[in-house]
Amino acid sequence: MIQAAGVVLIRLADEPQVLIIHRAHRDDWSLPKGKLEPGELAAVAAVRETLEETGYLVQLQAALTPVSYKHNGVLKTVNYWSATQLAHDAAAVPNSEVDQIRWVSLSEAKLLLSYEHDLLTVAEAIAVTQAGTTTAVIVRHAISTDRSEFSGEDLNRPLAAAGFSQVPEISAVLAAYGVTALISSPAIRCQQTFQHYADQEQILLELNPLLLEDNSDFTEIEWRALLNRAEPIAICTHRPVIDELAEFEPAAAAFLLDLPPAAIVVLCWDREGELLTAERHEI
Repeated sequence: MIQAAGVVLIRLADEPQVLIIHRAHRDDWSLPKGKLEPGELAAVAAVRETLEETGYLVQLQAALTPVSYKHNGVLKTVNYWSATQLAHDAAAVPNSEVDQIRWVSLSEAKLLLSYEHDLLTVAEAIAVTQAGTTTAVIVRHAISTDRSEFSGEDLNRPLAAAGFSQVPEISAVLAAYGVTALISSPAIRCQQTFQHYADQEQILLELNPLLLEDNSDFTEIEWRALLNRAEPIAICTHRPVIDELAEFEPAAAAFLLDLPPAAIVVLCWDREGELLTAERHEI
């Protein structure tokens, strides 16, 4: 099976617009997307492929319904996200894959898009974007030094070499969702999991004792207070805390429970606080 990823890039105005691409070698109008590279996470691939094909650097919002179809007799599945633009290189198109890009309304998309499934994806993305979204990226710290090999206080137990190797990929996922606020357990292994991204984006790392592994007083009210921000946030904590979050977010429990080290769950809510989507990425 072929795995691919792409985005529906939306501009909200009096009439929402979506970015579509024309591929000369296929003579079709479609959405920006492409195949995953070996070992690449779909969310990261969606951002990379969109930049390569359109020159737009994007921020992912909500995961959309995956699309599957046969391509040259082989099943192909494309994971899509709604997205907004962060920056644009106007010199990027035309290129070897895409000779035109065009912002169109939904009614224009109906006339131009070559594939019915793309139109359904666009309609879903516009509806989600108009509903407004809030995003939280929940990260279990990367692989840490084994307790039996560390003699100091557990709060100071650092990442293992294998954990440090996972950190850049965690940072790539945080970047894909445009995370601008980092909240970490005070445990060193959690801080180290986020420090690479904090340095890269020049973001202050916020330490919150509510996220400590042995905290038994974490409440749903405190959880909602952590989420009370307009910006996309990321939270790094421990498995027992994440298991507790599953009680606060029962619709996402299957994604949150038993999260392995360096794994990531992305939750997206609408303006009314209703959970729209949950995703799980394992590194």
